[in-house]
Amino acid sequence: MNIIFVKSAALVLMFIVTFICSSIPVFFVNHIHHTHDSRRRSTYQSILSYLSCIAGGVFMGTCILDLFPDVQEQIDILLSQYAISRPFPVAEFIVVFGFLLVLTLEQSVLDYKEKSFLRNI
Repeated sequence: MNIIFVKSAALVLMFIVTFICSSIPVFFVNHIHHTHDSRRRSTYQSILSYLSCIAGGVFMGTCILDLFPDVQEQIDILLSQYAISRPFPVAEFIVVFGFLLVLTLEQSVLDYKEKSFLRNI
């Protein structure tokens, strides 16, 4: 098989799985808001948490298994073209910085959402 076809198929499959796992929690949010039974609300929140973890796991799996080696390869090619020796792990820093940036933005949005939800109660 052609490597481009395999990568393209994996990309499409990862997109579909990530989209589905990220969209399913939207349906549970409606149930959480309209449920007055604390036990059922807790169950819905647990399911929502698990689905969010699955979506995050697909994202992390894509990053670690496919994107990170490509980033390392391209950074090595770029640095070798300009004859730069790298005592500092540039590719690893870029990936970790991007991950921490996304994590910080996500936590900020969640904090804002919780505060606005508590104000509406």
